[in-house]
Amino acid sequence: MPPISCSEEIQGAWEGTEQELASRAIFANTAVDRIVPAQAPGQNLDVTVETFYEWVIDRTPFNGDEPAIPGATFVDELLPYIERKLFTVNTGHASAAYFGAASRELRRSPMRWLMSRSRRR
Repeated sequence: MPPISCSEEIQGAWEGTEQELASRAIFANTAVDRIVPAQAPGQNLDVTVETFYEWVIDRTPFNGDEPAIPGATFVDELLPYIERKLFTVNTGHASAAYFGAASRELRRSPMRWLMSRSRRR
């Protein structure tokens, strides 16, 4: 099985021909989703991860000869998986930030907070 890299840095650093590189590695776009919760201080490189993960790989660079990789899913169109990941992760972060900011403003001046909301309508 050839190595799979999702980094174009290797392509830019390769000193051989493009054909030599293509015979040694496949550059498939991938989407990896795995949550790494907050780590204990001093944990160093012993990183804790959640058991759920998703590894989705664009199958087109393999020309129908995808390797068997446990846990990996090969797809024809990677964009929907990337968009779903960005939407779910970013929505959670944006919501937490918005409610945190609103809560801080509400505690500072409840009347100003209520008035600012009523003017938006």
